[in-house]
Amino acid sequence: MPRFQLTARAVRRQVLNSQAVIIGLEAAEIAASAIPGQFVELKVPGVLWRRPMSIYRRIGDVIEILVAIVGPGSRALAQLIPGGSIDIIGPLGNGFPIDGSDGDVVDDVVVAGGFGIAPFPFLVQRLREVGRTPRIFLGGRTKDQLFRQDLPAERISVATEDGSAGEQGKVVPLFASFADAVPERIERMRVYACGPTPMLRALQHAVASRGIRAWVSVEREMACGIGICQGCVVGAAGSDAYLLACKDGPVFDASAIVL
Repeated sequence: MPRFQLTARAVRRQVLNSQAVIIGLEAAEIAASAIPGQFVELKVPGVLWRRPMSIYRRIGDVIEILVAIVGPGSRALAQLIPGGSIDIIGPLGNGFPIDGSDGDVVDDVVVAGGFGIAPFPFLVQRLREVGRTPRIFLGGRTKDQLFRQDLPAERISVATEDGSAGEQGKVVPLFASFADAVPERIERMRVYACGPTPMLRALQHAVASRGIRAWVSVEREMACGIGICQGCVVGAAGSDAYLLACKDGPVFDASAIVL
């Protein structure tokens, strides 16, 4: 798959809360070739290493990214305003597989924890284009870590650890309860997940014990984005080998990796 390096112009900036900002970047070549689950690498001025960001959504020639403000690099990136520009490389990595088009054959489920929501508006957008609207399970420590503004509200279930929104608890048990309530749908269920490693590890167990097919997008430091720096290793299931999140992932079959 082709990748491009270009100077992208910012065309949108939406502040969600003190922790999160959505930035829209005009990047026609990347938008045209990207698939859900892929990411871009951005060169933030004054920061040594590029910052990897999931493609949050695609609107025409514009790609959007969800910036979690956690340190100097992301704080600087979050200040990019419309009219500004930034060096960007992408699309990078492997995305989520979308097989078939019949919603009666494939039962899609999204499970996201906190900022793990980042790749899913794009995935939901693509699934709906082929006639499939997924069921969505969102989790966070508090309601401030739930980002659902670009998702179909009628298909969302929520869990927060402090009980400030939805069910009190974690998102994987919420998904597991749903799966157990619809055993007739297990065989055709396809799960797409992203979030902190402990959440993904719990999700791996939940789907394996129920025979559900799942793909997970892992969170790793990916300085180069193309497999050179070797800084984003992921254990391969059933062997002593390692995979690279930036090159072999960030999306993996849940049964193929050790978290």
